[in-house]
Amino acid sequence: MTRHWLERLRDVEPLDDEVFVTMWHSHVPFPPEFPALVEPRRWNGWVVPRFRREVAELVVDWVTEWNEPQPYGENDVLSWVGDVIVVTHPQYGPEEVTRVEPDARGYYPLGACEWTWSLADGDVEPE
Repeated sequence: MTRHWLERLRDVEPLDDEVFVTMWHSHVPFPPEFPALVEPRRWNGWVVPRFRREVAELVVDWVTEWNEPQPYGENDVLSWVGDVIVVTHPQYGPEEVTRVEPDARGYYPLGACEWTWSLADGDVEPE
């Protein structure tokens, strides 16, 4: 039996150049913190993270769990196809899909320049 994503997240330690990020959203009262590489640039004031595969799997599981009970069926749907995360955007039409592929270091820019990621050390609001 596979352990719940939150149990697996407790076992993940940040690597030397990673910091904790969280997704700011008014409907998520206590969002989890995920270790990530963060680019020096910001997108609309929000941080731009990249996640190693182990952490990207946890983010996919969390977003999937969070989106399941949401109304209207307009939330992103995430799935893995090999080493690629496929994000379907039903709110924009059935053909709207983003493929999130790993970079040269094996990190995934999941939700980068799309979702409201912030540093978990208290930088919740965008700059």
